[in-house]
Amino acid sequence: MPDTEGRLSETTHQEAMVSRPPDGDQETDLARLGRELDEVKGQLWELQKKEKQSERTSAERIATLEKDLKAARAYTLDAGLARIEAEGKLRALRAAIMGVPGLSGWLLRRAARKLVDSAQ
Repeated sequence: MPDTEGRLSETTHQEAMVSRPPDGDQETDLARLGRELDEVKGQLWELQKKEKQSERTSAERIATLEKDLKAARAYTLDAGLARIEAEGKLRALRAAIMGVPGLSGWLLRRAARKLVDSAQ
């Protein structure tokens, strides 16, 4: 523990000296530390490998989503064009029904009106 002047007390200094290995064990310690270093390097390599795989997978998913988005936009455009075409044909049909003269025209207009009323 530091005293009031910031120095280590004598007992703390002695404890630090006791925890150091003797000179004969330094080679054993060095070998152990080398093995630990190799192990940590291996773990780091595995993490980097997983990170690259994750990045690759994410890039593939993003590419798939972009492709699907383009397809969805194309379907939306096709649906919009089909709707415009159908509305145009409906207007033409209504104009044709309204233009039929006589009893046949009256019957067609009445049937069309009932059809529209029943659809709503």
